[in-house]
Amino acid sequence: MTPNEFFSPPIFKQIAVILWKRYYLNSDFGRTIGKKQVDAYDQEPLYRMLGMTKIEWDKKKSLNLHAFETTLRNSIFDMSLIDFVVLLKGPLLEKTIVLAQEQANYQLFIERIDEISPEFTQLLDEHQLKEWFKLKDFTAFDFVKRGLAQLPTVYTRLPVFAYQITKNPHAFDDNQPAGRLLLQMLAKKSALQWAECTIIEGKNQLLNQFYLLKDDIMNAVSIRGLTASTNNEQKQMWKAACEESCSWNVPLKEILKVDQIHPFQGEHVLIVENSGVYSILLEQLPHVAMVCSSGQFTYAVITLLRKLADSHSKLMYVGDIDPEGLVMAQKMLDLFPNQCQIVGMNQTNYHRYGVQQVGVIHRLKQLRLIKNEHLQQLAKDMQTTQRVASQEGFIDEVIAEVLRIAL
Repeated sequence: MTPNEFFSPPIFKQIAVILWKRYYLNSDFGRTIGKKQVDAYDQEPLYRMLGMTKIEWDKKKSLNLHAFETTLRNSIFDMSLIDFVVLLKGPLLEKTIVLAQEQANYQLFIERIDEISPEFTQLLDEHQLKEWFKLKDFTAFDFVKRGLAQLPTVYTRLPVFAYQITKNPHAFDDNQPAGRLLLQMLAKKSALQWAECTIIEGKNQLLNQFYLLKDDIMNAVSIRGLTASTNNEQKQMWKAACEESCSWNVPLKEILKVDQIHPFQGEHVLIVENSGVYSILLEQLPHVAMVCSSGQFTYAVITLLRKLADSHSKLMYVGDIDPEGLVMAQKMLDLFPNQCQIVGMNQTNYHRYGVQQVGVIHRLKQLRLIKNEHLQQLAKDMQTTQRVASQEGFIDEVIAEVLRIAL
C-alpha cells in the first residue's frame, strides 16, 4: 500500500490542511488539533492508526501532534509531520516569505511598467497598480502608452482609433484589458467633475473629452425645431431642418460639435418618450420644438438636453404612466430640477385611461426610486390599482397642456 492510498480517508487531508495553514501563518504546527476541527469527518481511520479504541479516542479532546508524528515515524512509511503535510497538501510556505517574494515581484512589475512609461505609476493609484500586477498584461500598457501619445485632435470613433494604434479595432473595448486601462488613464488626466455626471454619461463624456466617440452612428436622437450654433455662428444644416419643419436624427458627433442648442421658435422643448406618439405630435404641434428619447436616455439624448438646459430652454417631458415611465420622469427632474416640468402624467389621466396589464406587479419595485411628490402619488395609486396608462390614450390632453404652456 502506498502512502497516498493509506492516507486517502478525508480526515487525513483535513489534518494536513489545518497544519499547512498554521505553518503558513505562524511558521509552526502547534502542539494539538482540537477534535471539533475534524468533527465533520469519519475519525475511525485516525484513531485506528494511533492504536486507540473508539472509547479511548472519545475521551480525548484533541489530537496530540507529537503522538501523531511518533506514529508516522514508527509506521512502514517512516514519515515526519512535514512529510505528511507535503504529501497531502503540497510544499510548505511561510506567509512572511511569500509576502516578501510577492513584494519583490511587485517591485519588478513596477520597474517594468516604468520602462514602458513612468506616467502609469505616476497617475494610477496603488490599488489599480496591484490589480494590474495580478494580470501582468504588459501588452495593454504598450497599447495604452502609444494611444496616449497619439490622442486625436478631432472627433474619432473609438474602433478607428484602436485600429490606428493596435491594428485591432476592438483593443480598446470596455471588456478588453487595454480598454479598461485607457479609461483609467484618461480619468486621471481628465478635469471632469464626476459628481456632475450620471452613470450613463460617465464613460462617454470621458472619451469625448479626448475626442473619442463610442457608438456614434447608433447613438443618435430624433429632433424637430432645434437650431444650433458654434462660436455664435448658426449651423446651416440645423437651420434648414427647422425651416422645413423636418424631423431628423442627429448623431452624437454633430451634437458634440456645437456650442449651443435652443428652440428655433419660443423657449419650450417637448421631450417625448414614445416614438409613435412623437410622430403624432409632430403633426399636431407643428410649432413646438421636440425631442424623442425613444424610451431611454442615451448619451446623445443626455448631451442634447444638457445643451438645451445650458441655453436656458424650458423642458417638458411626457411618458407612459407606468413604472418605467415614472422612473424616466424622475430622472428628468433629477437632471434638470429647475427647467423641467412633467406634462400629461397626472392622476386624472391615469385614472381615466389606466388599464390592467399582465406582469405589471413584477415591475412595481422600480417605484421606490420615485422622490417627486407628484410622481409619488401616482406611484402610490399604481401600487394600489396595478393599472398603467399609455401615452396614446391621453394624447389630446398632452396637446392641450403643451399649447397652454408653450404658446
